[in-house]
Amino acid sequence: MQVLVKYFVFIIIAFVVLSNFQFHSPIFVGARKITFNNNVVFSVELIRRNSSVTALRGGNRGRASLRSVSLHHNIAPSSELYDTSNVQTEIISDRGAYAMKFSVGTPPVEFTAILDTGSDLIWVQCSPCQRCLAQNTPFFDPTKSSTDNKIACNDQVCNSDQLGLSETGCTDNNVCAYSAGYVDGTNTSGELSKETITFTSPATSFPNIMFGCGYYQEGDIGPDADGIVGLGGGPLSLVSQLGPNINYKFSYCLTSPSSGVNGKLNFGLDVTGPGVVSTPYSKQGSPPTFYYLTLDSISIGDTSIPVAQNICIDSGTTLTYLPSDVYNGVNSALQASIGLNPVADPTQTYLCYEAQSLGGNGPSPPDVVFNFNGANVVLKSENTFITTGDLTCLAMLPSDDNFVFGNVAQVNFHIGYDTQANQVSFAPQDCSTF
Repeated sequence: MQVLVKYFVFIIIAFVVLSNFQFHSPIFVGARKITFNNNVVFSVELIRRNSSVTALRGGNRGRASLRSVSLHHNIAPSSELYDTSNVQTEIISDRGAYAMKFSVGTPPVEFTAILDTGSDLIWVQCSPCQRCLAQNTPFFDPTKSSTDNKIACNDQVCNSDQLGLSETGCTDNNVCAYSAGYVDGTNTSGELSKETITFTSPATSFPNIMFGCGYYQEGDIGPDADGIVGLGGGPLSLVSQLGPNINYKFSYCLTSPSSGVNGKLNFGLDVTGPGVVSTPYSKQGSPPTFYYLTLDSISIGDTSIPVAQNICIDSGTTLTYLPSDVYNGVNSALQASIGLNPVADPTQTYLCYEAQSLGGNGPSPPDVVFNFNGANVVLKSENTFITTGDLTCLAMLPSDDNFVFGNVAQVNFHIGYDTQANQVSFAPQDCSTF
């Protein structure tokens, strides 16, 4: 009975913590008819949430690109430049995702939103909400903000060529409408506006940031989240809109779930320090949301598994997804190195071991080295395995679709994106002390 109870608990927890994570990057961003240079250097605390919008279920393992025509990067960042440095605000985490705090409007109203390098749109739920997800804070009321600037249907930014919309549309009040869908089934629809975004401690505001005011939502982003902040490569993302104000750079340091400490999101800083390595990234899709790294091979001890494929680095996906043949090679090399008999989890999905036998009273998992083009990134056991109850399981799965370097693999690295040099840098870092 104890064994059955343990496995039953594992099924519940594993589906929540592991297999329940999906890509939430957009399937599409589209508008439809609805009724209703001094650079800033600042950081934001990353908060590790206990629930997630990033679930990967069944066949939805691939990331669908935005279905739209190409963008022309006509969303210009604010022309105002700032001198303020060391601006900070909180960043949070939930069920494998990470979130950040920021404020919208004037006076500023604080919200918590999923941090996602795999999507572009910034959105929060707005009042009066017609169909919205449960959240712990009041919805944003644009009528109470003096800086709310609705985008009209005939505005140049409200067309498919510029925003990557599958179609354009209008509300009854001649406001540009949007709709965004995510692979896990979450979707949002509402009005596009330009608003003032504020980060605190000390307060630093950026005017005229385009964002979505969501009046119709479905899906699950967790009760602690009020929306999503896209940090992708397309022109709608927060990074692209801040642009020259942050020297086209951002970085983050994700903490381990067991640390109990929030991580940091930085804007305008380079990644420096001992052990820093850099690799170029390419953009694919229209708009070019996703950051793709070239993965040459994966090394485990004396075993090298060739890959020679692009893999998307994504803060919004929990697990790492590898081509099936590569995953099989990694799985075999790990089992050979560990030398223990795996435990067959009830889902027959993961490579699992008894937690006390692996890293407890027994051997620790070996380092797994991801050999990117020009950058060998050494993953420790916390980057490759997740312990859930009595079992420790590999935080990687095979995929026949798109391949993703998930956020478990990114824990305790200071990871920086230089969007002008088109490169990602990794530096080993205890993010709880960052």
